[in-house]
Amino acid sequence: MSGLGTIVNMIGIIVGGGVGLGLRSKTNKSMTDQIMLILGIIIMLTGLAGILPGILVIKGGKLVSQHLLHMMLSLIIGVVIGEWLGIEALIERFSNRIETVVKKRWQDRSLSTFAEGFSGATILFCTGAMAILGSLQDGLLQDPTLLFAKTILDSVVALIFASSLGLGVLFSALSVGLYQGSLTALAVVIDPLLTDLMIENLSFVGSILVLCIGVNFCFKTKIRIANLIPALAVSLLLSIFIPQI
Repeated sequence: MSGLGTIVNMIGIIVGGGVGLGLRSKTNKSMTDQIMLILGIIIMLTGLAGILPGILVIKGGKLVSQHLLHMMLSLIIGVVIGEWLGIEALIERFSNRIETVVKKRWQDRSLSTFAEGFSGATILFCTGAMAILGSLQDGLLQDPTLLFAKTILDSVVALIFASSLGLGVLFSALSVGLYQGSLTALAVVIDPLLTDLMIENLSFVGSILVLCIGVNFCFKTKIRIANLIPALAVSLLLSIFIPQI
């Protein structure tokens, strides 16, 4: 069912935030660090599970590679476009603007912590590549796996945030529902326009981006995932105009 991933994500934020409200600054940093690391490994394995069927097939009893040129062109052209547009920097500036507006709107001291928790959590939960990729996968492939993994991460973050910033963190679940739900709905709308090859290649290239997210988690690297998102559009165009690669 399309949209299930977003619904579960919202519930995870509310539950994690609720636990954080109950614990109030008693969270164990060592435990949360380990959970984040394990989550990174899970995300990497999720990406690999989508990549391997896309590049390796059995023909004549032998394991052979395929779509390597498609992969290289999609990623190289995509990252050039993403870096040129500065997508990640645009997202960061937009996030900072949201935070500034929310804090100015709620100047009252009794609401300042609520505003900080709401804006900070909304930015973290909505502006990452996992939110975009997961929502598209949920809509196009009815595969909420990535959003389920994101739910685990968001639940831990919500727990930590809510333990210090309070109730506003739980209300960020509404922002997640609106944002990710809109992306999933868009994906459902364009789904009839996509061929099987386009969906297969989109899933394949998207899985590479998922792997990069896991690499960032596990190895503290700084791959700008948002700047790789144009690779998805490039993959669709290649599937239309050069389907044989």
